[in-house]
Amino acid sequence: MAEEIRHDDGRIEHPSVRHEKTDASFPWILGLILGAAFLGALIFYLIWLFFNNHGATLAEERKSPFPLAPKPSLAVPPSSSVPR
Repeated sequence: MAEEIRHDDGRIEHPSVRHEKTDASFPWILGLILGAAFLGALIFYLIWLFFNNHGATLAEERKSPFPLAPKPSLAVPPSSSVPR
């Protein structure tokens, strides 16, 4: 294993240790973030459209075929003739 190299100005260099030549690219990271935000907004909008349109279709399908009474009935049901 190579020994460390000490320079006169205090720096230490390790010949066996490698490193990146450049840092991450800010424009690429910003582009990825903006692209992900746009894609997320697009997916949200498409799902929102689907649920709005599908909700109207479901309401029509689930509509009862039996009409409701115009007002509540106040008549008492007849008593049962079951012996006790």
